[in-house]
Amino acid sequence: MSEELQRRIDILEEEVATLKEAIQFLAFCKSTDRRFLFFDWIVKNNVLGERRVRFNRVLLTLSSRLERKPPRKRPAISGVSSELLYKEEAPTYSEAKLLLMQALETEADTIVEELIDAFAEQGIHTWIVSLRATEEESDPTSR
Repeated sequence: MSEELQRRIDILEEEVATLKEAIQFLAFCKSTDRRFLFFDWIVKNNVLGERRVRFNRVLLTLSSRLERKPPRKRPAISGVSSELLYKEEAPTYSEAKLLLMQALETEADTIVEELIDAFAEQGIHTWIVSLRATEEESDPTSR
């Protein structure tokens, strides 16, 4: 590779990194429309690319389990416990939270709590909001 080509690649990589940083700052400083809290959460927590794919697969699988429709395919998802993800019975909120944390590669359960709050506010994925409410009713100290 020529020196000039490497220099141009380095410049482009720096510009991409700068743009990513600018987007993160914009996500935090803008006013969030309450109707789009989930999408705001996606940007603020950088759930894009492969993280987004893992996240969506886990969410879809959990929803299917809740509806008692086990997935025909059970692909391994990097960083996610297949044993827990593909259990036969409906998921508990604690299981769903743990699996989402694994998919998001985080140990901070507050990120998932913020996610569920965003779902509730936006009126989507209400099944997981209901799971949380059910767990809180049975154990008020669970949150």
